[in-house]
Amino acid sequence: MKNLGELITFLLISSTVLFASLEVSVDSKTITLGESVTLNLKVNGSDVSVPSVSKLCGVDVEGTSKSTSINFINMKKNVSSSYGFSFTPTKSCTVDSISLVIDGKLEKSEPN
Repeated sequence: MKNLGELITFLLISSTVLFASLEVSVDSKTITLGESVTLNLKVNGSDVSVPSVSKLCGVDVEGTSKSTSINFINMKKNVSSSYGFSFTPTKSCTVDSISLVIDGKLEKSEPN
């Protein structure tokens, strides 16, 4: 019976790691000078390192937001967090890759 408990614990932990993910997007790919853009990070995982972003495309981040949703489906905990970073670029640019540790695993986004 002890082995069964260890197996169940392992499966629960590994299922959480399997569903860890990172999605990055911007709310607009084309803007005019003076318009703000929001970089959005959607993270699925229960243990997430909070991203520290102070500059994007060489300009200061003007505002940040965070929301978290926790759902239990068939006794499995699913945590989804969204982070938003608003900035006003002064020229055409590409947002560099962003790295986060999600459930102990390093995840990197593609440049946007």
